[in-house]
Amino acid sequence: MIKLIIFDFDGTLADTRELIVKTNQEVQRRMGFPVCPAPKIIATIGLPLKEGIMAMYPQLRPEDLDPWVAVYREVFDQMKTQIVPELFPGVAHTLAKMHEAGLILTVASSRGAKSLNDFLRDMGIAQYFSYVLGAGDVTHAKPNPEPVLKTMRELGYQPSETLVVGDMPVDIQMGLGAGAFTCGVTYGNSSRQELQEAGANYVIDNFNELIFSPLMQYYQAIDLNDYVRVGEGGTAVSYKNKTHNTLAKLYNPGFEADRAVEEFLTACTVFEMGISTPEPYRLVTDGERFGAEYQFIPGKRSFTRIISEEPERLEEISLMFARETRKLHETKADTAHLRSYKETVKKFYLEKDLVPEEYKQRALRFLETVPESDTCVHGDLQIGNIITDGKTNWWIDVGEFAYGVPEWDLGLMYTICHNASKERMEFLFHLTPEMLNAHWNVFLPAYLGTSDPVALGTYTKRLLPFYALKVPYVYDMAYHGSLPAEALQKLIMLLPF
Repeated sequence: MIKLIIFDFDGTLADTRELIVKTNQEVQRRMGFPVCPAPKIIATIGLPLKEGIMAMYPQLRPEDLDPWVAVYREVFDQMKTQIVPELFPGVAHTLAKMHEAGLILTVASSRGAKSLNDFLRDMGIAQYFSYVLGAGDVTHAKPNPEPVLKTMRELGYQPSETLVVGDMPVDIQMGLGAGAFTCGVTYGNSSRQELQEAGANYVIDNFNELIFSPLMQYYQAIDLNDYVRVGEGGTAVSYKNKTHNTLAKLYNPGFEADRAVEEFLTACTVFEMGISTPEPYRLVTDGERFGAEYQFIPGKRSFTRIISEEPERLEEISLMFARETRKLHETKADTAHLRSYKETVKKFYLEKDLVPEEYKQRALRFLETVPESDTCVHGDLQIGNIITDGKTNWWIDVGEFAYGVPEWDLGLMYTICHNASKERMEFLFHLTPEMLNAHWNVFLPAYLGTSDPVALGTYTKRLLPFYALKVPYVYDMAYHGSLPAEALQKLIMLLPF
């Protein structure tokens, strides 16, 4: 099991590419040499400064390099105030979670120790690292394994307990040379192919994927004696920790561990976007089921609970829900880390044989007419998936959060409010079908900003194909199989020929 993680800095934790390229080019101009194109400079990232200079200008002699280094440091100190590097998305949050989980985090960089430690401090992540190695702390730099060997020796860990994470082939070669596991990141300065060819054991596209790699075995066991069961939905059961303000959500038996990972990754992205949602803490298991633990909001009630306990507030809560939904649908999504809902549904129809061929072809033809959008959709939009403490509202169950047109959300909501059975509605929402229908009749005019019956009718018809597209996908997600034939026969009539 991995206990020690050694990170590269440039291109792995922080995006310093522009700063490095422009610094090098200004130094080259001052030194009177032809200016190198960006790709040639990028290829030297990860090497010690003098080695990088020699790689770009092989005609230089070792004794020529000291003036270069002096000018580089002068220019770099000027440039870093104009081009301020930033952490890559998910780095701060993921480092915090790994640190809380007891993993030992370190840095091994070819950057000078002072510059490295200044960046770690200024970026607010220095507290997570137990050991930091800069260029002057070793005799032999990357790709030599010395930085990894020295870190393991100083901290007392074995290669089988160590993971090296970096964006360049030299990082992978350094780790492998020390016998450690290695993980390449594609968002830095190298491609997936280059990292795989270097021998990386694992390659990720986003930093927060790291804690869920097969190398990490990251699920933490919880004892349900420390929790109280507080809720049950269609796919999971929730447990409140008896002594801490945390809530564990465990998927029902039959759901694979990957499902919890995907939802947790999405929840992390949504939280980091600034969307109001409980903070995700860690992945957990009770030994049979898998899930995640989140921030618990004291005094919270779902909007459905409020309506069921205070039915006279149905109009007030439905109007509030319309405002929150409109706000969500106007929010730009992090399209680099969230899924396209259109592509998710398309993949379902292409890869799963759960509907008749005619249904599939109609679905795929309609999907081609659906525009893409870079704004947020909840993915499981309904009045039970928003909570409040009376002051702040939070979206919950954001595992299907994505980007796309709002009809993906409203089509599902229409289904819930008009077509679900009485027993299921009372079990999931504590509301009667009549109350849900009344909720819709308040919500939709407020959401669209019109009470014109023709406009409302036209928009409702627009939702029906989305409803027909989404129901088989949602049903498979919940029940791992196909809808009954009778239901499919009714739904196909909603899809255009």
